[in-house]
Amino acid sequence: METKVNFTIVGFFVVLLTLATVTIALWLTESLQNKTYKVYQVYMNESVAGLSPQAPVKYNGVDVGYVDNLKINLKNPTQVILTLEIEPYVPITENTTAVLMPQGLTGIAFIGLQGGKAGAQPLLAKDNEEYPVIKSVPSFFVRLDTSLQDLTTNINALTQNVKVLLSQDNLTAVHHTLNNIDIVTTG
Repeated sequence: METKVNFTIVGFFVVLLTLATVTIALWLTESLQNKTYKVYQVYMNESVAGLSPQAPVKYNGVDVGYVDNLKINLKNPTQVILTLEIEPYVPITENTTAVLMPQGLTGIAFIGLQGGKAGAQPLLAKDNEEYPVIKSVPSFFVRLDTSLQDLTTNINALTQNVKVLLSQDNLTAVHHTLNNIDIVTTG
């Protein structure tokens, strides 16, 4: 018994499936391009190593946008200006802060937004700004580095104080004092 295959029907289904795939792909692409965003800027006072354009922006851990552009602030070269595209429903307020956050052990970074208490005023651009500016706060690694530097400074100061306390003159004075106490008490 031989199987009869109607190549016309098979070809029709292949063409129909191809058209459906192309239509769905175009529909998905069009819906992604029509998404609207609000533009914000962040002035980072630290290295943004690991952050790249198209990196996610997360509000309390939820993806709400992406980093559109990174550039050095020509007026203050220690700063990096980030341009963020954020979905319009996100409550960016005057007390919202941005922090550079690592994503796992890969070294890839993203921008984390926090704050935005209920009832706070929405963040608006000031007169001399093109876009509203979200305040930045130091990342965990910058805070850790600062704390370690402070700890090192304190340990160095403590070491210097111990050296002064244990100087030869002080040790001799303590030795004489103990001898005098011994003479008075045995006396």
